[in-house]
Amino acid sequence: MADSPGRLIIQRPKSSPRDRLRGYSIFVDGRRIGNVRVGGQVDVSVAPGAHRVDARIDGVKSRTIEVDIRAGDPVNVVVEPGGSPWRFYQLVLPGRYLKVSQVDHAEPADGA
Repeated sequence: MADSPGRLIIQRPKSSPRDRLRGYSIFVDGRRIGNVRVGGQVDVSVAPGAHRVDARIDGVKSRTIEVDIRAGDPVNVVVEPGGSPWRFYQLVLPGRYLKVSQVDHAEPADGA
């Protein structure tokens, strides 16, 4: 019998005005799984095990994080603008424009 899937919940908080009108593309193991806008989330079932997560916008990519998914357990990830909106070097340095991090608890998304 195969393990039941786990859940990966990727949220984008309202904390920053940067990119407010644009969505971030979410990738798991190199495959695009959705788009998340300010205050929104992507909730996806994934097989148990290690998975790599990153976010992208306009050809700029976040650093990739690895998350360990367990059957039946949700893993919460937050994607948000990285650094300061006034530091333009973030556009050319890999992994600085967007920040992806695993968190202990997800905040309710808009409409939830």
